[in-house]
Amino acid sequence: MPRRRGKAKTLSKEDLNSLIAFQRGDRNGIRNICILWFSIGLGLRVAEIASITIGDVMNDEGKIRESFSLKGKGDKYRTIYLVNKKVIEALNYYLDYRREQGEALNPNQPLFKSQKGSGFNGRTLQRLFKITYRKANLDEQLSSHSGRRSFCTNLINSGVGLKSVSVLMGHASIQTTVDIYCDHNEAILKNVCKNLKVI
Repeated sequence: MPRRRGKAKTLSKEDLNSLIAFQRGDRNGIRNICILWFSIGLGLRVAEIASITIGDVMNDEGKIRESFSLKGKGDKYRTIYLVNKKVIEALNYYLDYRREQGEALNPNQPLFKSQKGSGFNGRTLQRLFKITYRKANLDEQLSSHSGRRSFCTNLINSGVGLKSVSVLMGHASIQTTVDIYCDHNEAILKNVCKNLKVI
C-alpha cells in the first residue's frame, strides 16, 4: 500500500515574518519565537521539542552546545545540530529572558515552560501552534507539523542529498523521506537539467 502523503502546508517566508511580527507583541512571544525556530530551523516534531531540557542545549558554563542527542519517534536517537544562526539567536534571547526573570536555569528543567510554569507535552504544544497560527490569521492548513515539513522541503530544494535529509529528519528510512516530503517541483527539475554537466 502506498504511504499517505503528509498534508501539512509549508510555511512561506511571508508566513514566518508574519508569525514573528505577531509574536513580538505577545507576552510569551520570546518563548514562542524560539519554539517556532526549533520547528522550522531544526525540523523537530512537537513531542521532541516538548522533551528538550535546558541541559540538552546548554553546557555547565552556560554556553549553547553545538549539538545534542535527542530521542525521537520509535525511541531512536539522533543528533540535533545547534548551528543555525537564527535558531541560536532565538535560543540565546529566550534563555537571557528567563535569566532576567530570576531563574537559575536548572539543567533538568524543561527548555520550554508553559504559562503554568511546567513543561509542555506534544498535545499542548500542538495546541499552541494551532492557536498561534489562527491568531496571526494564517492559512488554516498550517499545523504544528508545518515547520518540520518546511525544514525538510528547504533541505531538499537546496540540493541536500536524501540520505542526509533522512538522517536530519530522524526517519526510519530514505523511503519515508521520499514518500512524504519529495514533491516534483518543475522549476527545480528544469534548473537541474539546465545546469547538468554531461562532460
